[in-house]
Amino acid sequence: MKLTGLALFNLRSFEFAEFKFNPQFNLIAGINGAGKSTVLDAIRTCASHILPALRKGPSRPFGFTVDDIHDDSPIADATLHFTIDNEPCRFSLREWREPRAFDNAENLEKLRREILESERLGDRPRNLIRDLTETLDTPSPTVFYPPEQQLQRLAALSVSAPLVIYFSTARTQLSGRKESSSAAAQGSGAAYVRALGVRDLSVVQLADWLRAQQALAVERDVSRRLVAVVEEAVRRFLPGFANLRPSKVGPSQLLIDHEGTTLHLRQLSDGERSVLVLMLDIAKRLTQANPRLTDPLPEAEAVILIDEIDLHLHPEWQRKIVGDLMRTFPNCQFIATTHSPQVIGEVPHEQIQMIDGDNVFVPPHSFGVDSSRVLEELMGTKPRNAGVDDKLATIAKLIGEEKKAEARNVIDALAKEIGESDPEIIRARLLLDFLDEGSE
Repeated sequence: MKLTGLALFNLRSFEFAEFKFNPQFNLIAGINGAGKSTVLDAIRTCASHILPALRKGPSRPFGFTVDDIHDDSPIADATLHFTIDNEPCRFSLREWREPRAFDNAENLEKLRREILESERLGDRPRNLIRDLTETLDTPSPTVFYPPEQQLQRLAALSVSAPLVIYFSTARTQLSGRKESSSAAAQGSGAAYVRALGVRDLSVVQLADWLRAQQALAVERDVSRRLVAVVEEAVRRFLPGFANLRPSKVGPSQLLIDHEGTTLHLRQLSDGERSVLVLMLDIAKRLTQANPRLTDPLPEAEAVILIDEIDLHLHPEWQRKIVGDLMRTFPNCQFIATTHSPQVIGEVPHEQIQMIDGDNVFVPPHSFGVDSSRVLEELMGTKPRNAGVDDKLATIAKLIGEEKKAEARNVIDALAKEIGESDPEIIRARLLLDFLDEGSE
């Protein structure tokens, strides 16, 4: 299962927004409040209906509420486009402001007029009207295309089980509890338990799963390869760390060695813990969902949703996290949000979608761009403190007027604040040297 697109109509801050997804990595970027989390919420909400339909399993789907409807619009709609075994599919979910509003021809006509009058939609209104008409004429708040039975047949042909995993900003919060008996599903069903919810991470579950894999590695090639991949991933994600293992005595805990010292998972920094539990939870669920695959981590598919992928990470780790995830889980599709210039600078521009109001656009460049340019050109944010910018402007003005002594005094004062190695300080001193040479 791969996601190909998402259309949001009158959902929260969006009147209409459309997203296209790369089959490997996707970064949704924008300032705080732009609607990045709404994109992930819409996907996981739709997925909570799609996955039970594909698996014919128990269902506890999410939905939208009246509070999610934009302004005074009569309806909110999210349509998720995806493929199963390369066959195009879609699912629509909506929430009405008034009960049985689908019977109201006036509301339907109002929606048609709104779409046709929106210049932002370009040549898209006709298709959107078709989809909405189909949706509005259907009493059910959900619409599958193709129908559920056909979707189930497609899913049965897929080598990898359809799976979507969501990581909220609560992922660094650790829980020592075991799952309740009602939530402790067996077999492949365990992969789906709370996979789409806002959840902390259960240390007990992760430790018990890793203990089972290490015990099975003595006899099973699958478990042996899995343990080896996890060990390699620890070294990749956390340089200087090794020997991740469950505790042998007392309550189930995860231990890891760092420069000769054994640490409990709770003793790691929020950033270290965030990276480790992210990797472990994905590995655990891929393995549980695909018991028949001989090498689930590199072979299994899943859609991984990560809110604030840069959460608590040192800038150096922010630059590494995307590549590390893709190397460890090469068949997975990632959709992550960020406002970190370090993360944006490590992703090809065609895999980034910037949100600016209802305008969703692909930046002209990003990969390899330094953080200050990302802040200024893509995020619309000044990379420097406003006071520093003012002093740099003063220096430029003084140099332009050839007031060398005054310029040098301002440069010396600013260098004490931002350092002699700052490119703007070096540039200003070179310009002064050039003026001195020209006056000799």
